[in-house]
Amino acid sequence: MMRLAIFLCLFSAVLAAQGGDIVGRVYEYCDKTPLTLVNAELKNGNTLVQKKGVNANGIFRFVGVAPGTYVIEVSRKNYMFYPTVQSVTVESASGQKDIGGIGLYSSACLANLKTQDLERIATQVTTFSAPNREALVANLKILRSAVRSDEKADSLAELLGTSHGVSGSVLIDAGFKFQFSPKVYASPAMHVLPKDG
Repeated sequence: MMRLAIFLCLFSAVLAAQGGDIVGRVYEYCDKTPLTLVNAELKNGNTLVQKKGVNANGIFRFVGVAPGTYVIEVSRKNYMFYPTVQSVTVESASGQKDIGGIGLYSSACLANLKTQDLERIATQVTTFSAPNREALVANLKILRSAVRSDEKADSLAELLGTSHGVSGSVLIDAGFKFQFSPKVYASPAMHVLPKDG
């Protein structure tokens, strides 16, 4: 009986050392079909913990994950993940944590969205991608390619530049052609000098 108890304790310790699993599914946002050729990365801060692909059903699985809080980033060429990261907490070193689905936007999907939805996505992409210029440009390029009207693209560029502080060089690199000037507002404390006559 004592040997059985010792075996069970050792077996439990081995299971705990192996960690738990995180599973999720990646799909095309508009039609909800599973996506393949997707990279999924599990990070702890800036440290890459695991990198996996997805199966034919768009499912990825990180195995042996120690308890803690992580970030999952998924990517596929010419697709935009919004938001660009998803946080997940593993509370136990055994079992499975299912994070559900993560939607990626294709250019075709974005082209069918209403302007207000595109503005919402642009705002969120800017918020989540801003620290990484390369990711921001890549995501905004996909968004720009979906906006067929130059007028809508100009409006979106102005929103990104004036409301979210996206630089003109980022917007140009992302394919936006519109040049805007940030609006300057005079505060009541400012004195405006008259023009010379």
